[in-house]
This record gives sequence, C-alpha cells and structure tokens, in this order.
Amino acid sequence: GMETDILTKSAYNEEYILSSRYIQLATDLERFQEGMQFYTLNGRLLATSLIQNGNKAFLNGEIDFLQYVQLLEQAKQLELNYLENRHRYNQTVIEMNHLLND
Repeated sequence: GMETDILTKSAYNEEYILSSRYIQLATDLERFQEGMQFYTLNGRLLATSLIQNGNKAFLNGEIDFLQYVQLLEQAKQLELNYLENRHRYNQTVIEMNHLLND
C-alpha cells in the first residue's frame, strides 16, 4: 500500500543520498591524491632547491634577508599543502568506510 511505497521511496532516497555522497568523496579523494602526488614528484624537490638556492644566494649577498625568508616560506608552504592534502585524504577514506559499513 501507500505506507510501503513511502518506505521504499525513503529507502531509495537515502540510498541515492549515500551514493551521491560517496561519489563526491571519491572525487575529493582523487583531488587530494593528486596534491600528494604533486609533492612527491615535484614539490619536495622544488622545496629543497628553494632552500638550497636561497641559502646560497643569501650567503653570497645576492638577496636580502626578507627575500630569503620569503623563499623559506614558499618551501614551507609546499610542505604544508602536502600535509593538508594527506590529512584530508585520510579523513575522506575514513568517511567513505563509514558510508560503506553503516
């Protein structure tokens, strides 16, 4: 009867909401993974070279202290972005597991 229809509809809606949430999470996961991959492939090297070149340039008097600090900031930001991506990746995996196992 009508009650069964309503229950079926609400179960279907819940299923739909869950699956669209899952798809959203999977999309996020991919984005965070790409962010982590960027760091692994390029970012870490870039950060290291910013620091090394910055040290050299500062010691040789090619850049002033403020420019030196800015280079160190850029290097640190690359690392922070990586850690942020890794954290959000892990959180997303946890949420996806909850969706599947509830």
